[in-house]
Amino acid sequence: MEKFGLKVNFSKLIIPKSYDPQDYFIVLMPKNLSLEKILKVMEKEFGFWFYTDVKNLKSIFDKKDLKVRKNSLAVFKRSIHPEIELINNEELSAFQKEKKFINIIESALLELMFFYQSGGHLDSEKETVCFSTVDLDGYPAVTFWDKAKKEFSIFFLEEESMLDDRMEIYSREKVYEK
Repeated sequence: MEKFGLKVNFSKLIIPKSYDPQDYFIVLMPKNLSLEKILKVMEKEFGFWFYTDVKNLKSIFDKKDLKVRKNSLAVFKRSIHPEIELINNEELSAFQKEKKFINIIESALLELMFFYQSGGHLDSEKETVCFSTVDLDGYPAVTFWDKAKKEFSIFFLEEESMLDDRMEIYSREKVYEK
């Protein structure tokens, strides 16, 4: 966590006994880590694309989506494919309330952790829909590694994209958080 300028003590966090690295990812999230800090580190490491300047994040996201409030640990299934048709905001909202999914901070941090451990990138074949982070219109954030541009990208999944036959919904379900 040195790259973020944070000193962190995770010694009291307990990894669940059922954790299996073949099926799950663990993300350790230090208190006061912000999306802005993560994106600045990404920019130094390999670049990222977002349709606005990092300084404008507050005008796009809900304030609660931009900062981690306490040292925490989250465990995610490596991938899930929700079996639903997301055709309007109402159905999307109901789906989001039904399950806990990865948010934009967790997804960006997971990408960085994966890069530091393997030198590779997680979402280079498919996009990850961050159902737990939405823009002010209620559309979920999407993250992916753009191979052609060699950068981490963030955009929002709008209704037209949800109806696109080529779009395969892919996400990470949060199965444990402490």
